[in-house]
Amino acid sequence: MNGSPFAGRVVLVTGGAASLGRAIALDLAGRGAAVAIADRDAGGARRVAGEIAGGGGTAAGFEANVLEAVSLEGMVAAVIGRFGRIDVLVNNAGMLGPIGPLWETTDADVQRVFDLNVRAVFSCTRLVAKHMMERRSGAIVTIASIAGKEGPKNISIYAGAKAAV
Repeated sequence: MNGSPFAGRVVLVTGGAASLGRAIALDLAGRGAAVAIADRDAGGARRVAGEIAGGGGTAAGFEANVLEAVSLEGMVAAVIGRFGRIDVLVNNAGMLGPIGPLWETTDADVQRVFDLNVRAVFSCTRLVAKHMMERRSGAIVTIASIAGKEGPKNISIYAGAKAAV
């Protein structure tokens, strides 16, 4: 852990309360990072932070809706208020969306998936990048998917969104 490039770093993981985001948060904490878990599921974010703290790591859970500017601004301010800075942003929040033929989807389906999987990435990145630029340090990782390259059957909207990021 001491030789880890994450030791002593503050990492913000969006969508960190479950699934891949939880795994990312737990792994980074195991590598010595202080982890800010942001999720619209505040209880889930706090549970993951508790798992990390129970294992001797440093973490805090934050409620955040990455689709709302005010919520994002509050999330960034809260993380900086708690940890003093953000060294790494992991844009992980996302969704699969409808599964089925494209012609059975709606414009609302497309909007919903692209809002979460694409627009929110740019919104989070824009806010955190300002902080990192002021500090002249930082890294941003955005989780995409091989689906963005392969375009699997019946998840066209998701594949398009992941290709966009």
